Amino acid sequence: MVYCGKPSKACEPCRIRRLKCDKRRPGCSQCRNAGRVCSGYRADIDVNFRNVTDAVVLRYSSQNPSESRPPAHPPRQTWIPAPEAQLVVDTALNIAVTRFRSQNTESILAEYAFPLHDRSQCAPLLTASMQAVSLACLANEQNRPDLLTPAREKYGVALQRLGRGLQASLRSTGPGQLPFIFCSVMLLAQFAGLVSRSGEGRVEWSRHVNGAFSLLVTRVLQGPSLLTVPGQSLYLHLVSCLLLDCIQRRTTFSPQMRAILYARRSEVSEFQLRFWGLMDRMCILRAVEPPHDQCHPASSTFDNAWEDLDREVLLLMQNMPLSYSYQSPPQPNHLARNPSPVILPTTSTPPTERLLDQTLAQLDASTPEKDDPRHAKVEECREVIASVIQDICASVPSQLRYSVGDRENTESFASGWVYSLVWPLSRAAASVHCPTRWKDFIDGQMRILQERIGLDITGAQAEEWVHMFFLF
Repeated sequence: MVYCGKPSKACEPCRIRRLKCDKRRPGCSQCRNAGRVCSGYRADIDVNFRNVTDAVVLRYSSQNPSESRPPAHPPRQTWIPAPEAQLVVDTALNIAVTRFRSQNTESILAEYAFPLHDRSQCAPLLTASMQAVSLACLANEQNRPDLLTPAREKYGVALQRLGRGLQASLRSTGPGQLPFIFCSVMLLAQFAGLVSRSGEGRVEWSRHVNGAFSLLVTRVLQGPSLLTVPGQSLYLHLVSCLLLDCIQRRTTFSPQMRAILYARRSEVSEFQLRFWGLMDRMCILRAVEPPHDQCHPASSTFDNAWEDLDREVLLLMQNMPLSYSYQSPPQPNHLARNPSPVILPTTSTPPTERLLDQTLAQLDASTPEKDDPRHAKVEECREVIASVIQDICASVPSQLRYSVGDRENTESFASGWVYSLVWPLSRAAASVHCPTRWKDFIDGQMRILQERIGLDITGAQAEEWVHMFFLF
């Protein structure tokens, strides 16, 4: 047997260029310094079982066919085992994509991203973006940091394909790859918000969203052409993300955003237009509002402006179409109405279900004599709030539930992450239009959440009633 040298376990780019690979995780320094995507390192099974079929075919393909004799029996196809690590990644990819799609069947992504992903000629750009965000969601949900390495690799591949797709779209006249590009940018924005370092997720998400808006303005919405149904869903999703970005950064709508909203006003409902107008007013008030000082000469003027906005939001909520209202998922029968205030101590019941049982038991324990004369309406609203609290608690990752009550070991982003979910509900009780009976009930639920999750619920202002739109 001929000695071919010691096989290298370095990554493929370093082997091709005959560079010394330092084999760092998640990628080597040579690829990182050169701006390349490190393909990973070969395992022992890759070194021991090397496929040399191409080299043999290239070597003997130039020989005279008459000199070679046909074999008496057809050769058996040799099965070359795949590396164990690659099998794990491929399995995780299939599970992650299937799980991500099943969990987002009711989201707006199912209206414009999933139909493109189901096409037989789906662009590799969208495939890589879907795999990256699916792996990131699975790693976050199952507390598997090892899955973030292949997720970042897919993210790098998606960014490279995104750059090539943007260059190709400049030379094409039709839509071409633009639908896949827009969907990929929105998926990569979600990936950046999940995987970025603490404190950088919002900034990275904002960059992707504003980049998608710039593409939409410069490549699609310049002419008077009507949007298709998937394109309109993408447009509504992007505008909603821009609204949230303006609220988070305490900025106002850009002139380009106002121009696009005005130019495409015939393609959205009247309720949606009024809602966007109220959000625009709120962003302007927050941007120009002076410091909270009662002695400031303009404080009374701004207070009146906030009260007017609060009143208009309440009027719009009362006339909200059913398609925009909050719909809680159906609850199991044993959680619907539990007449007994006693909760059985069982170790298999998660804390969120015990919290809901306790909440519903408190609802049943309340007597009708102490409630508002419109008892049926009050009970209906209480049931809606209780179902919302269940959904909020169910969305808290399991790794955050374990840190409940341990303020010293709780990570800095944990309280903020959960607080962003409960924030609209906690602000509802502070509105001047919220009935007194409902305020007491919401305050009680907030105390339960503060005890269970460790939230720091402080005072609120009346104008924060506006943010109920993001929940209901």
